[in-house]
Amino acid sequence: MFLEDSPHLPPRLLIDASSQRLQVGLLGVNGQWHALKSAEGEALETLFSLTRELLDEARLSVADVSGFVFCKGPGSILGLRLAAMAIEGWRALEPSSPPPLFCYHSLAAAAAIHHARTRAQAFTVISFFRRGQYNTLRVDGGELGPLELSDADDLELELQAAPVLHIPQRRVKHPLPEGVQELDYDLQDLGEALSLYPDLIEPAEKAEVMVPVEPDFAKWSAERHR
Repeated sequence: MFLEDSPHLPPRLLIDASSQRLQVGLLGVNGQWHALKSAEGEALETLFSLTRELLDEARLSVADVSGFVFCKGPGSILGLRLAAMAIEGWRALEPSSPPPLFCYHSLAAAAAIHHARTRAQAFTVISFFRRGQYNTLRVDGGELGPLELSDADDLELELQAAPVLHIPQRRVKHPLPEGVQELDYDLQDLGEALSLYPDLIEPAEKAEVMVPVEPDFAKWSAERHR
């Protein structure tokens, strides 16, 4: 489990390059931020400079953090792979005892944060996968569902039962079904989300990017909304 009752343990370095907003932060083992920074633009141009700025302002180096937190996606493949390579490179600096690694996926984090902010009980979070297909996570009764793939027809039916919220992606300008709302994917409230969903961030052996492979569409059913 990510959360620990160890107030003197240094924070962990979090990198989330899944959306159009790159976010890096120093997250305490109690789930509270020591510092959080974000920047728009390409991860290749901003990831290392933003991380260096974050650490410099905290008067820390990569060697000082007590572990790493990696958003494994789904999302911007280039950004996610760059973040994974950076984290694995830093962990390799201590090959005999690499710092602990923790991972989460973007739709679960977005859903947990939205619920923490609004206490909304039923909604769907999506992000673009490829033309006509969307990564999808449904929340029902405050419970986070599994990550699935849906098509545009499913989303139009889904909109009849609950709000559908979209995480914007870099360079993706495809039109969405009418009624889909943009979600502000800001990790500022991640601490409160962790208090409600303590298993949101899980231990991992390696920073690996989550990429949906099989187009296993999740068909909408009225049963889940009754």
